[in-house]
Amino acid sequence: MRTYSSVGVEKYITLGFLSLIMAGTLLLWTSCFIGDAAIEPIDALFLSASAVCVTGFSPVGPISELPQAARIILLVLVQLGGVGIMGAATLLAFMTGHRLQLRQRLFIATEMGADSPTRVQGLLKFVVIFTALFELAGALALYAKFIKDGMRPGDAIYDSIFLSVNAFCSGGFSPYPDSLSRFDSSIAVPAVFMVLMMIGGIGFPLMSELRDRFLGRISFLSPYAKIVLISTAAFTLCGSAFYAIVEWNSAFSGLPGWAKFWNALFTSVSARGGGFHTIDYSRWSAEGLMATIFLMFIGGAPFSTAGGLKVTTFAILLLAAISELKQEEDIIVYCRRIPYTTVRRALALAFIHIITLFIAVGALSKLESFPFGSLVFEAVSALGTSGLSSGISENLTGAGKIVIVLLMFWGRVGILTFSYSLVTREQQRKVSFPDTNIPIG
Repeated sequence: MRTYSSVGVEKYITLGFLSLIMAGTLLLWTSCFIGDAAIEPIDALFLSASAVCVTGFSPVGPISELPQAARIILLVLVQLGGVGIMGAATLLAFMTGHRLQLRQRLFIATEMGADSPTRVQGLLKFVVIFTALFELAGALALYAKFIKDGMRPGDAIYDSIFLSVNAFCSGGFSPYPDSLSRFDSSIAVPAVFMVLMMIGGIGFPLMSELRDRFLGRISFLSPYAKIVLISTAAFTLCGSAFYAIVEWNSAFSGLPGWAKFWNALFTSVSARGGGFHTIDYSRWSAEGLMATIFLMFIGGAPFSTAGGLKVTTFAILLLAAISELKQEEDIIVYCRRIPYTTVRRALALAFIHIITLFIAVGALSKLESFPFGSLVFEAVSALGTSGLSSGISENLTGAGKIVIVLLMFWGRVGILTFSYSLVTREQQRKVSFPDTNIPIG
């Protein structure tokens, strides 16, 4: 997929997310102050960044304790953060009758993964309709379940909409203080969440391609689509199998056999971007926590509501390693060669992710007195915008919260996009230099 940077697109995307976070901070702080549940400005900033970056961390405990106005603001911020600030702004332009200029098309093409600026309007309409339909379907399914369980209609409507939007957008916020732990023996509620989280996490361009394939507009899926689908299935199934094995008599103890498998599958899906849990992480073994850290680090697909390193980046690095072990000159996948520039970007992205985590964990270790494992878990979750927490978010110091906010913003906007917004791209060299041999390994 192409990216367009000649007009400083990355700067506009970065500033768009930053402006939304600052506006959300002011609105949240004001709504809590008026609602007699005043919070500190740093906590309002933390909450706003967590919502816009679709992470789900809360520095003030359960969000059910916030005023109703603040929770509605959080929901709007999650929705805007999930579909992308440029996509939301363009939707507003459509509603007011404005035409898209070329620069606006370039902005959205970069943020949403369109192959060409000419395809932006069609992709955006698909994203809006697709998002609305799935969130509505998820809300209706949850509403029916809540009503069946005896919940009041008003509460059922609010909870179902709030949860459906957060599940699809990987928001991670729950109106319940225990996230989804009350549904650890339920089939319907986790099933709805898994469908929404998986669809939101595979990316809008892929869903558009699957639609075109279903309608017969294209004869076959692209290598990109195949890599995302196979990688997503592999991580989901392998993760759930590993969880079931290591947590069978640990975190899952006390549950019937089917529920252990069901919770293992839910955790495997949620760890890569959902931010919800049905089993409290204080009950997990070290092996289970390590697997969760790995899945949070990988994340979802490009141009999706999930964060992380991305499954395609991991797949390209894996293919490059296999190709090197076989001593093959080119990296071939589905009869297509992966360009060297793509491999180089994957290496750069992985390297910057790892270095960022080292710096962040080091800073948190200096600022906070929590166990090292909890700090690593929190940092990886923030950078991957997963939102799963070891339970220390609300007890962090002001400086520690700033570190987490920076990680969430860094992870949501995208490390490469953020880097490109700060530096000018180099001009292509017109002079080639001789090769040199540098031993490695």
